[in-house]
This record gives sequence, structure tokens and C-alpha cells, in this order.
Amino acid sequence: SLSSSSILTSSQTSQSVPSILDLTPAEETLIQLIWAVRNKYSPRTTIRIAGGWVRDKLIYGKETPSRDVDLVLSDISGREFAEFVGRYVEEENERTLKKGHDDGMDHHREDDDDD
Repeated sequence: SLSSSSILTSSQTSQSVPSILDLTPAEETLIQLIWAVRNKYSPRTTIRIAGGWVRDKLIYGKETPSRDVDLVLSDISGREFAEFVGRYVEEENERTLKKGHDDGMDHHREDDDDD
């Protein structure tokens, strides 16, 4: 489980390497989405964040947000995972819309009729 606005890295080998990375709110939301998708559709998949994003987080922390987050997936293709993300987002949108409708958020007012 992720703590708020941080992600754990692998075990520390030097005091100069942080054990926790500071995340921007957007990065935190993205990582929460990635974990939710993994947990729902592919719970055995190991996901690792790799590449320049990790380097920039280790060196600069929150000061240098990145739009490029590379994922390494243990047992499914990137295309499959992307399809799971699309499905998850679509289902969440439908659930949110249904919840809004069920909560009486239908804005049609019957008393607007002129009699």
C-alpha cells in the first residue's frame, strides 16, 4: 500500500539514496490508478517504474515533475495493460454516473411546467 504522496524504493545501499520518493499529486493519482488496475485485472503482475522518471525523482524530488513514466510489466504486454486501464476508467466513469443518478442528481424539475 502506498502512503500519501510517497512511494517506497528498494532497500537502501547508501545514505545518499532516499528510501522514499516525494510524489506530486498528479504522480500520486497516476500510481494509485496503476495499482488499482493491476489489483483488479492482473493481480499477479509485478509492475516496476523505470527510466528517467526514477532518476529525476532520486536526484531532484518533487521539483522536477515528469510526464514520462516507464513501466516494466512482468507477465503481460503494455498493450494488454493499456486495455485494462481503458476498461477500468470506463467502468469507474459509468459507476460515478450511475451513483450520481441514484443519488437523485437528475436535474429534471417537474415543477417547471407552466399550467
